[in-house]
Amino acid sequence: VAAAVLAVDKAGDGVVTNGGGSAPTPSSSSSSAAPGGGQRSPFSALILSSQWPDPNVSGSGLVMQGRLRALGDSGLGLRVTLASEGEPGTAMDRAERELGVRCARLMANDEVAVRQVLESAAPDIVIFDGFNVEERYSHFVRQFVPGAMRVLDLQDFNTLRFGRETMVEQGVDVRQVGAFRPDSGIEDLCRELTAMHRNDCTLATSEAERRLLVDNYNVPAAKVVVAPWGYPPLEGKSAKIPGFAVRTGAMFIADWRHRPNRDAAKWLVEEGWPRGHKQLPGGGLTVFGANPSLGGT
Repeated sequence: VAAAVLAVDKAGDGVVTNGGGSAPTPSSSSSSAAPGGGQRSPFSALILSSQWPDPNVSGSGLVMQGRLRALGDSGLGLRVTLASEGEPGTAMDRAERELGVRCARLMANDEVAVRQVLESAAPDIVIFDGFNVEERYSHFVRQFVPGAMRVLDLQDFNTLRFGRETMVEQGVDVRQVGAFRPDSGIEDLCRELTAMHRNDCTLATSEAERRLLVDNYNVPAAKVVVAPWGYPPLEGKSAKIPGFAVRTGAMFIADWRHRPNRDAAKWLVEEGWPRGHKQLPGGGLTVFGANPSLGGT
Protein backbone atom coordinates (compact mmCIF):
# COMPACT_ATOMS: atom_id res chain seq x y z
CA VAL A 1 0.00 0.00 0.00
CA ALA A 2 2.87 2.37 0.83
CA ALA A 3 4.40 1.68 -2.58
CA ALA A 4 1.10 2.33 -4.32
CA VAL A 5 0.68 5.66 -2.55
CA LEU A 6 4.26 6.90 -2.67
CA ALA A 7 4.78 5.91 -6.30
CA VAL A 8 2.09 8.43 -7.22
CA ASP A 9 4.24 11.37 -6.24
CA LYS A 10 7.71 10.35 -5.05
CA ALA A 11 9.23 13.58 -6.30
CA GLY A 12 6.34 15.75 -5.13
CA ASP A 13 5.54 16.87 -8.68
CA GLY A 14 2.09 15.35 -8.99
CA VAL A 15 3.07 12.81 -11.62
CA VAL A 16 0.99 9.67 -11.84
CA THR A 17 2.49 6.62 -13.56
CA ASN A 18 0.20 4.45 -15.61
CA GLY A 19 0.15 1.14 -17.44
CA GLY A 20 0.93 2.80 -20.75
CA GLY A 21 4.30 4.01 -19.53
CA SER A 22 3.50 7.71 -19.86
CA ALA A 23 3.27 10.11 -16.94
CA PRO A 24 0.43 12.61 -17.23
CA THR A 25 0.65 15.79 -15.18
CA PRO A 26 -2.25 16.87 -12.94
CA SER A 27 -3.64 18.94 -15.80
CA SER A 28 -3.97 15.88 -18.02
CA SER A 29 -4.74 13.18 -15.46
CA SER A 30 -7.88 12.56 -13.48
CA SER A 31 -6.52 14.42 -10.44
CA SER A 32 -7.10 17.99 -11.61
CA ALA A 33 -10.80 18.39 -10.94
CA ALA A 34 -13.89 16.59 -9.83
CA PRO A 35 -16.67 15.74 -12.28
CA GLY A 36 -18.50 18.92 -13.19
CA GLY A 37 -15.41 21.11 -12.97
CA GLY A 38 -15.15 21.52 -9.17
CA GLN A 39 -11.77 21.25 -7.47
CA ARG A 40 -11.12 18.33 -5.11
CA SER A 41 -8.29 16.90 -3.01
CA PRO A 42 -4.93 16.35 -4.81
CA PHE A 43 -5.25 12.60 -5.18
CA SER A 44 -8.05 10.06 -5.22
CA ALA A 45 -7.81 6.32 -4.56
CA LEU A 46 -10.36 3.69 -5.53
CA ILE A 47 -10.40 0.11 -4.22
CA LEU A 48 -12.46 -2.45 -6.13
CA SER A 49 -13.49 -5.54 -4.17
CA SER A 50 -15.92 -8.45 -4.36
CA GLN A 51 -17.05 -7.90 -0.75
CA TRP A 52 -17.16 -5.31 2.00
CA PRO A 53 -14.26 -5.73 4.43
CA ASP A 54 -15.36 -7.15 7.78
CA PRO A 55 -12.47 -7.63 10.24
CA ASN A 56 -14.76 -9.61 12.54
CA VAL A 57 -15.37 -12.28 9.92
CA SER A 58 -12.13 -12.95 8.07
CA GLY A 59 -8.43 -12.20 7.93
CA SER A 60 -8.81 -10.69 4.47
CA GLY A 61 -11.37 -8.27 5.91
CA LEU A 62 -8.86 -7.18 8.53
CA VAL A 63 -6.18 -6.77 5.85
CA MET A 64 -8.41 -4.64 3.66
CA GLN A 65 -9.32 -2.50 6.64
CA GLY A 66 -5.58 -1.96 7.15
CA ARG A 67 -5.14 -1.04 3.49
CA LEU A 68 -7.88 1.57 3.80
CA ARG A 69 -6.31 3.02 6.96
CA ALA A 70 -2.91 3.18 5.25
CA LEU A 71 -4.35 5.13 2.35
CA GLY A 72 -6.14 7.50 4.72
CA ASP A 73 -3.00 8.03 6.79
CA SER A 74 -0.65 8.47 3.81
CA GLY A 75 -0.35 12.22 4.27
CA LEU A 76 -1.26 12.87 0.64
CA GLY A 77 -4.80 14.00 1.40
CA LEU A 78 -6.23 11.06 -0.51
CA ARG A 79 -9.94 10.86 -1.09
CA VAL A 80 -10.65 7.14 -0.75
CA THR A 81 -13.56 5.28 -2.36
CA LEU A 82 -14.34 1.62 -1.76
CA ALA A 83 -16.54 -0.06 -4.37
CA SER A 84 -17.82 -3.58 -3.84
CA GLU A 85 -20.16 -6.13 -5.37
CA GLY A 86 -21.41 -7.05 -1.89
CA GLU A 87 -24.85 -6.25 -0.58
CA PRO A 88 -25.00 -3.06 1.52
CA GLY A 89 -24.98 -3.78 5.24
CA THR A 90 -23.15 -3.42 8.52
CA ALA A 91 -19.66 -3.87 7.05
CA MET A 92 -20.25 -1.15 4.47
CA ASP A 93 -21.65 1.21 7.11
CA ARG A 94 -18.62 0.56 9.35
CA ALA A 95 -16.21 1.37 6.53
CA GLU A 96 -17.92 4.70 5.95
CA ARG A 97 -18.28 5.56 9.63
CA GLU A 98 -14.99 4.35 11.12
CA LEU A 99 -12.61 4.72 8.18
CA GLY A 100 -14.09 7.78 6.55
CA VAL A 101 -14.20 6.24 3.08
CA ARG A 102 -16.86 6.76 0.48
CA CYS A 103 -18.62 3.53 -0.49
CA ALA A 104 -20.17 2.66 -3.82
CA ARG A 105 -21.95 -0.44 -5.12
CA LEU A 106 -20.45 -2.32 -8.06
CA MET A 107 -22.72 -4.14 -10.47
CA ALA A 108 -20.78 -6.82 -12.34
CA ASN A 109 -21.31 -6.88 -16.12
CA ASP A 110 -23.13 -3.54 -15.98
CA GLU A 111 -20.92 -1.21 -17.99
CA VAL A 112 -23.03 1.88 -17.32
CA ALA A 113 -22.98 1.34 -13.53
CA VAL A 114 -19.24 0.59 -13.46
CA ARG A 115 -18.50 3.66 -15.55
CA GLN A 116 -20.52 5.82 -13.16
CA VAL A 117 -18.49 4.53 -10.19
CA LEU A 118 -15.18 5.14 -11.97
CA GLU A 119 -16.03 8.59 -13.23
CA SER A 120 -17.48 9.64 -9.88
CA ALA A 121 -14.37 8.48 -7.99
CA ALA A 122 -12.05 9.96 -10.66
CA PRO A 123 -9.17 7.90 -9.24
CA ASP A 124 -5.45 8.47 -9.58
CA ILE A 125 -4.86 5.02 -8.06
CA VAL A 126 -7.06 1.95 -8.52
CA ILE A 127 -6.38 -1.05 -6.28
CA PHE A 128 -7.87 -4.42 -7.27
CA ASP A 129 -8.64 -6.68 -4.31
CA GLY A 130 -7.46 -9.96 -5.85
CA PHE A 131 -6.80 -11.06 -9.41
CA ASN A 132 -10.40 -12.19 -10.00
CA VAL A 133 -11.59 -8.65 -9.36
CA GLU A 134 -8.83 -7.36 -11.64
CA GLU A 135 -10.02 -9.65 -14.44
CA ARG A 136 -13.59 -8.38 -14.14
CA TYR A 137 -12.88 -4.66 -13.98
CA SER A 138 -9.41 -3.76 -15.28
CA HIS A 139 -10.62 -3.31 -18.85
CA PHE A 140 -13.21 -0.79 -17.61
CA VAL A 141 -10.48 1.05 -15.68
CA ARG A 142 -8.23 1.22 -18.74
CA GLN A 143 -11.12 2.43 -20.86
CA PHE A 144 -12.71 5.05 -18.61
CA VAL A 145 -9.82 6.26 -16.37
CA PRO A 146 -6.72 5.45 -18.46
CA GLY A 147 -4.47 7.80 -16.50
CA ALA A 148 -4.97 5.98 -13.19
CA MET A 149 -2.18 3.91 -11.68
CA ARG A 150 -3.34 0.29 -11.40
CA VAL A 151 -2.32 -1.86 -8.43
CA LEU A 152 -3.06 -5.56 -7.94
CA ASP A 153 -3.37 -6.54 -4.28
CA LEU A 154 -2.61 -10.22 -4.73
CA GLN A 155 -3.73 -11.24 -1.21
CA ASP A 156 -2.91 -14.84 -2.08
CA PHE A 157 -0.94 -16.58 -4.84
CA ASN A 158 -3.93 -18.77 -5.68
CA THR A 159 -2.31 -21.14 -8.17
CA LEU A 160 0.39 -22.04 -5.68
CA ARG A 161 -2.10 -22.51 -2.84
CA PHE A 162 -4.55 -24.64 -4.79
CA GLY A 163 -1.73 -26.77 -6.22
CA ARG A 164 -0.45 -27.46 -2.73
CA GLU A 165 -3.98 -28.17 -1.53
CA THR A 166 -4.37 -30.87 -4.16
CA MET A 167 -1.07 -32.42 -3.11
CA VAL A 168 -2.13 -32.44 0.55
CA GLU A 169 -5.38 -34.18 -0.39
CA GLN A 170 -3.34 -36.82 -2.22
CA GLY A 171 -1.17 -37.43 0.84
CA VAL A 172 2.04 -36.12 -0.73
CA ASP A 173 4.98 -35.66 1.65
CA VAL A 174 5.06 -32.20 3.21
CA ARG A 175 8.55 -31.50 1.86
CA GLN A 176 7.36 -32.09 -1.69
CA VAL A 177 4.34 -29.88 -1.04
CA GLY A 178 6.63 -27.09 0.14
CA ALA A 179 8.84 -27.43 -2.94
CA PHE A 180 5.91 -27.30 -5.40
CA ARG A 181 6.02 -24.57 -8.05
CA PRO A 182 3.21 -24.27 -10.63
CA ASP A 183 4.37 -24.51 -14.24
CA SER A 184 3.32 -22.41 -17.19
CA GLY A 185 0.96 -25.08 -18.49
CA ILE A 186 -1.51 -24.33 -15.70
CA GLU A 187 -4.25 -21.99 -16.92
CA ASP A 188 -4.80 -20.30 -13.55
CA LEU A 189 -1.09 -19.44 -13.33
CA CYS A 190 -1.27 -17.79 -16.75
CA ARG A 191 -4.28 -15.78 -15.60
CA GLU A 192 -2.59 -14.58 -12.41
CA LEU A 193 0.65 -13.66 -14.17
CA THR A 194 -1.26 -11.85 -16.90
CA ALA A 195 -3.02 -9.78 -14.25
CA MET A 196 0.34 -8.87 -12.70
CA HIS A 197 1.80 -7.80 -16.05
CA ARG A 198 -1.29 -5.73 -16.88
CA ASN A 199 -0.80 -3.52 -13.83
CA ASP A 200 1.77 -1.03 -12.62
CA CYS A 201 2.34 -2.67 -9.25
CA THR A 202 1.56 -5.95 -7.46
CA LEU A 203 1.37 -6.17 -3.67
CA ALA A 204 2.80 -9.48 -2.43
CA THR A 205 2.06 -10.75 1.07
CA SER A 206 5.63 -11.74 1.98
CA GLU A 207 9.24 -11.41 0.90
CA ALA A 208 9.23 -15.12 0.02
CA GLU A 209 6.26 -14.57 -2.30
CA ARG A 210 7.92 -11.54 -3.87
CA ARG A 211 11.09 -13.53 -4.60
CA LEU A 212 9.04 -16.38 -6.04
CA LEU A 213 7.24 -14.06 -8.47
CA VAL A 214 10.42 -12.28 -9.52
CA ASP A 215 12.89 -15.19 -9.60
CA ASN A 216 10.67 -18.05 -10.77
CA TYR A 217 8.11 -16.26 -12.94
CA ASN A 218 10.06 -13.24 -14.20
CA VAL A 219 7.65 -10.60 -12.97
CA PRO A 220 9.70 -7.35 -13.13
CA ALA A 221 11.16 -6.66 -9.69
CA ALA A 222 10.18 -3.00 -9.87
CA LYS A 223 6.52 -4.02 -10.13
CA VAL A 224 6.36 -6.25 -7.03
CA VAL A 225 6.29 -4.80 -3.52
CA VAL A 226 5.83 -6.57 -0.19
CA ALA A 227 2.72 -5.42 1.71
CA PRO A 228 2.49 -7.92 4.57
CA TRP A 229 -0.61 -8.70 6.54
CA GLY A 230 -0.56 -7.31 10.03
CA TYR A 231 -2.51 -5.90 12.90
CA PRO A 232 -2.49 -2.26 14.10
CA PRO A 233 -0.52 -1.40 17.26
CA LEU A 234 -2.29 -1.84 20.57
CA GLU A 235 -1.83 1.88 21.34
CA GLY A 236 -0.83 1.77 24.98
CA LYS A 237 -2.78 -1.35 25.92
CA SER A 238 0.27 -3.62 25.98
CA ALA A 239 0.81 -3.00 29.70
CA LYS A 240 -2.43 -4.88 30.41
CA ILE A 241 -1.25 -8.02 28.62
CA PRO A 242 0.33 -10.63 30.92
CA GLY A 243 4.02 -11.26 30.34
CA PHE A 244 5.28 -14.55 28.92
CA ALA A 245 6.47 -15.65 32.36
CA VAL A 246 2.88 -16.00 33.58
CA ARG A 247 1.31 -17.39 30.41
CA THR A 248 0.69 -21.05 29.67
CA GLY A 249 -0.25 -23.16 26.69
CA ALA A 250 -0.81 -22.36 23.04
CA MET A 251 -3.66 -21.06 20.90
CA PHE A 252 -4.63 -21.47 17.25
CA ILE A 253 -7.19 -19.09 15.72
CA ALA A 254 -8.60 -19.15 12.20
CA ASP A 255 -11.59 -18.85 9.91
CA TRP A 256 -12.52 -22.40 8.87
CA ARG A 257 -13.80 -21.23 5.49
CA HIS A 258 -10.16 -20.94 4.40
CA ARG A 259 -8.99 -24.45 3.49
CA PRO A 260 -5.30 -23.92 4.44
CA ASN A 261 -6.47 -23.03 7.95
CA ARG A 262 -8.29 -26.34 8.25
CA ASP A 263 -5.25 -28.23 6.98
CA ALA A 264 -2.98 -26.37 9.38
CA ALA A 265 -5.22 -27.08 12.38
CA LYS A 266 -5.45 -30.75 11.47
CA TRP A 267 -1.66 -31.04 11.22
CA LEU A 268 -1.20 -29.12 14.47
CA VAL A 269 -3.58 -31.32 16.45
CA GLU A 270 -2.48 -34.64 14.97
CA GLU A 271 1.26 -34.12 14.54
CA GLY A 272 2.62 -30.78 15.70
CA TRP A 273 1.12 -30.51 19.18
CA PRO A 274 1.97 -34.07 20.31
CA ARG A 275 5.61 -33.13 19.76
CA GLY A 276 5.51 -29.57 21.03
CA HIS A 277 3.47 -29.90 24.20
CA LYS A 278 6.34 -31.70 25.93
CA GLN A 279 8.21 -28.40 25.91
CA LEU A 280 5.24 -26.53 27.44
CA PRO A 281 4.56 -28.31 30.72
CA GLY A 282 1.22 -27.52 32.29
CA GLY A 283 -0.18 -25.86 29.19
CA GLY A 284 -2.81 -27.05 26.75
CA LEU A 285 -3.77 -26.20 23.20
CA THR A 286 -6.93 -24.18 22.55
CA VAL A 287 -8.32 -23.94 19.00
CA PHE A 288 -10.66 -21.10 18.06
CA GLY A 289 -12.35 -20.53 14.72
CA ALA A 290 -15.16 -18.81 12.90
CA ASN A 291 -17.66 -20.95 10.96
CA PRO A 292 -17.11 -24.07 13.10
CA SER A 293 -19.40 -26.21 10.94
CA LEU A 294 -16.64 -26.17 8.31
CA GLY A 295 -13.86 -26.97 10.74
CA GLY A 296 -14.77 -30.60 11.24
CA THR A 297 -13.95 -32.25 14.55
